[in-house]
Amino acid sequence: MLERIKLKLNSERGASLSMALMLFLVVTVVASVALTAATAVAGRHSQLVEMDQSYFNVTSAANFLWDKLEDGVTVNIACECDATEDDDGNYTPVDDTWEFSVDDTFVLGDTLDEGSATLFQILSVDALFPPSIHVDEEDYGCEIALPDGIDTISIDDMSPLEFVSTEQKYKPFKVTVDSASPEFRDVKVTPTRTGDDKFQFVFIEDDGSEPSFDSFRCTLVALAGFTGSGPQISETGETDTSTGDDLFHIKWEMSVTWTPEGIKLGGAAS
Repeated sequence: MLERIKLKLNSERGASLSMALMLFLVVTVVASVALTAATAVAGRHSQLVEMDQSYFNVTSAANFLWDKLEDGVTVNIACECDATEDDDGNYTPVDDTWEFSVDDTFVLGDTLDEGSATLFQILSVDALFPPSIHVDEEDYGCEIALPDGIDTISIDDMSPLEFVSTEQKYKPFKVTVDSASPEFRDVKVTPTRTGDDKFQFVFIEDDGSEPSFDSFRCTLVALAGFTGSGPQISETGETDTSTGDDLFHIKWEMSVTWTPEGIKLGGAAS
């Protein structure tokens, strides 16, 4: 009996089958690992292609705005009225004589929105002449209104108007890409005023959802340079019909010049 057991233990019959099964198992595991790695690489490659498309789409739109700003964007604003002078050298504006113009197009009381004015006209007027018509944080548009405390003007306080310190986020607008290729999506741009003279424009692709899927993000920072002189005062040669006082014409001339400051490149929109 003992001899038979030893013979079975030392027998090599069936060893080739066991070895074949072991090799098959090893090959199967290696093939599975290789397939998984290949699938992951293919998926990663697909994501890289999509991110590259998003990157070039978004940065192209941002560079277009950058080039426009570098070419020079200036908004000219004029504010004027007739006024009477008292013995102390103070001027009192005559209410119905106020005039206001933006690039010789828009006047006092007009509402500037994306349907009537350019983006930079809206932002310029909004920064100088509150109150704006902002129904909520995302609304977009402003009304040309007079600054507070301008009813009586002291000759000593006749300085240029200044930017009103505030922060404001505007409703996004869409840049449509002129391409028949489905890979190119429209780009959504969100303007935000972050300080007295600093604005940022955030560019992401627009797929109709919020936030925008996995779009690349690009932020353009622009500066609004304000220049203006103290009001010009001249005699009109006329008198106020209600008081008989001499009338003087007072005029402010201002301009807002926009320049690009920098572009920040970010990752996927969040």
